[in-house]
Parts: sequence; structure tokens; C-alpha cells
Amino acid sequence: MLNGFDWQWVIFVPATYITIFVFLILLNTLFKKKISNLEQISTTSSSLLPTITTICLACAVPILGIFGIFLDFPPIIIALLLGSASYSISDLIIKFLEKKGKTFTMHIFIINTLLITSGTLVLFLLYGGGEKELLNPDMHSHADLKVYANYNEIILYKNGNIEKDKYVHFHDGEYEENVIHIEGKGQVTLNDFFKTLHFNLNQECKSGFAREGEPIFSYYVNGLPSGQDIDRYVIKDLDKLLVVCRSNVTQEMIDSVRNYACVQSKKC
Repeated sequence: MLNGFDWQWVIFVPATYITIFVFLILLNTLFKKKISNLEQISTTSSSLLPTITTICLACAVPILGIFGIFLDFPPIIIALLLGSASYSISDLIIKFLEKKGKTFTMHIFIINTLLITSGTLVLFLLYGGGEKELLNPDMHSHADLKVYANYNEIILYKNGNIEKDKYVHFHDGEYEENVIHIEGKGQVTLNDFFKTLHFNLNQECKSGFAREGEPIFSYYVNGLPSGQDIDRYVIKDLDKLLVVCRSNVTQEMIDSVRNYACVQSKKC
């Protein structure tokens, strides 16, 4: 789930999904009156293929979400996929019932209502049912960060990455460069922070080639190699973090991690 989840998504994303679903239902109702052979067209393999594809994609979204992968998708895309898939499933169920002669009073309305409710529940669980840590307004820690690949610095501190997350972010200002701010939220790992920037460290480290004898990946905490998994290391106040891909760690890299976190925490 998103770190620093914004509760507006609980309203906005399901609303978008419902709008898409209802729009497609209305569109189908209007065109059904104009196209007499719609029933025959809808049963052909060529028309079923996009329907099946949409449903499979929509089913994949919550599955990927369990592993946090869906966070790389914009919420509007997830709403679009689920809205289109719900419409497709609704259309298939209604046609199947009508073909078997097993329709019942208000069957179209009931089926569509059930699918809208189910889809909204899925979206709520994805965007609102995740980890909810109690915010502590007194909790405010800072850490310095530098990331290198092939001996070149990867610039993460830039306009597009300022305050991207509510609780874990960069700030713009004096003595703010590469300072991670953790506000009102505990137990934040370095990888959690990278996810807020949509920065895939594994992909970055595995792309390209390391020279012979050079490690694919290494990271240092306070000038020393860390033996802990980066996915498990919890950022602490005043940490000086160095991440290096496809390069030997040099003293120059270690020294490049500044001490601005100390300034922001007012401890120096």
C-alpha cells in the first residue's frame, strides 16, 4: 500500500470507476437499439478477445497490489481497468442468463449493482485498507542520502520529487538537498522511500554492466557497510545513507553524503 496514503483516493478512485462503468452501460444501451446484430457480434472471438484481456488485466491489478507492484500504476488507470472489466463481466453474465432463459425481475439492475459494489470494495481495500499507522505529530526525523551508479551520482533530489509523499519526502529549501524527511510516521525503510519516488533500485542496479571485481550493489550507513537487507533497514534520525550500484565504494562517495539532516533536526 501507499506510504502516506491520501484519503481523497477513497472517494475519487471509486467515483471514477463507477462513472466509467455507468457510462459504458449507457453507451451499450444506446447502441444496442441501433445495431440489430449486436448479439451475434458480441459472441465472436474477435470481440471476446478485448473483453477477456480487460478482465485479466483488472484481475492482475489487486494481485500485484498485494506485493506492492500496483503502486507504479496511476490510480486513474486502475479505476479505468476495473470499470471496463466490470462492464465486460456484467455484459457477459447478462447475455449468458438471457441465452439460458434464466432471467429474473430487474436482473440487469441487480447484476450491475452487485458489480459496482464489488469493484468499489476492491478499490477501497487497495487504497484505504492498507497499513494505517497512527500519526505522531511529534515524530520528525531526517537522514542524508546519496545514490551512485557506475561512479556517477543519480540525482533524486529534483523538482519532480519534492514532497511526493505526505509523510516521507524531500523538502525544497536551504540545507535540504538529499535530506529525507520522515514526519509523523515510524518504521520507514530506505526502500519505502524509494517507492514514493517510483525509483526501482533493483532495476537500476541490474541494468548495465559492472566491471570485473565490482559489486552489483552495496550500501553504507554512517560511513560503514551495512549488513542488513535494504528492504528491512529502518531509517533513523541523522543517518547518512549511501547506495552504490555497479561501482566500488570510494572515500569520495562516502564523504559526499552531507550533514544537512543534522541541521534540519537542529542537533548541530
